[in-house]
Amino acid sequence: MKNEGRINHLTSKLNKSSLSFFLSAGLLRSIATFLLSISVGEFYQLCFQTGGAKARLLERAGVHLENIESFFIFFGVLVLIKMAADFAENYLMNQAAENYVQNLREYIFQVQLTWPSDHFGRRHFGKYLLRYSNDMKAVQNYISRGIYGGWRDALFLLVGIATLYLLNNELASIYLFMMIVSVIVIFYISRRQIPIIEYSRNKRNQLLAFVTKSFQRHTRIKTDQIESKIIGRYSKYSEELKNLNLKYHRFDSLLLSLFTFLQYGIIVILLYRIYQIHQLSPDKQDIGTALVFLLIVLQINPTLKRIMKVPSIINKGGISLKKIQRIKPVTTESTVQM
Repeated sequence: MKNEGRINHLTSKLNKSSLSFFLSAGLLRSIATFLLSISVGEFYQLCFQTGGAKARLLERAGVHLENIESFFIFFGVLVLIKMAADFAENYLMNQAAENYVQNLREYIFQVQLTWPSDHFGRRHFGKYLLRYSNDMKAVQNYISRGIYGGWRDALFLLVGIATLYLLNNELASIYLFMMIVSVIVIFYISRRQIPIIEYSRNKRNQLLAFVTKSFQRHTRIKTDQIESKIIGRYSKYSEELKNLNLKYHRFDSLLLSLFTFLQYGIIVILLYRIYQIHQLSPDKQDIGTALVFLLIVLQINPTLKRIMKVPSIINKGGISLKKIQRIKPVTTESTVQM
């Protein structure tokens, strides 16, 4: 419990120290991204003296451009803001992950180094090394692409949905409802992926530990002339790992295809509703608004797809963190668990 508390404290410290700056940069990036998209309509209005849905939306956002010179200044400032926010967002995200992983690996190294020799020798050291390689990479993705990436994309979606509501309340409500349903479906299905990941990870660890042990005993294997026996055992482990990985890839491929189905399914529903609205009230301005609406939806959808991938990343990182939490300081009443 003490070890779990220490690791949870690291996570809490991580969130408090950098998440607020990260979210601020993400908010600026999201606003700049959508303003860049909708401000293009303002150019046509100023250049050709025509109105448009994008131009009206920009005015609703409180931006009023009087001439073409002011447009280019505004557009250039948006590009600079987005560039700076992109840099800050990605740097803060990766910095937070690197700091967390550094603290974590230094902590478990300190714990393992203080173990008594009899406890440390109960398992081959090759298995201990796995905590510093595969598991650390999964934890790093857990922080960067899972926690921070999830918050970043969720913030982008919120700004995007707010933009959609400025265009059309009904269509925005349909999109929001379908998006929530899609995310719930993906989250539910992704939970079934956890046992597959655990089995595959354990088998990979077993294989790597066997390789490490075999290389360490290389001289003895040559002396006893048991190369074929060792190779046979290795082939068995390798075959089992391949089968588990193929099972995981089938599941992952199913999720990817489901992402595509849900994304374009939402677009089909929106198109059908736009068609119904147009049949009832054939207004050219409404057509322009619908077109802008769909363009923004297409801009949001890649972020929605990343959101749907977050559960898989969280699952992998969570499994690695659980394994690391089993590494505890040895007392007279405790035993080493790996």
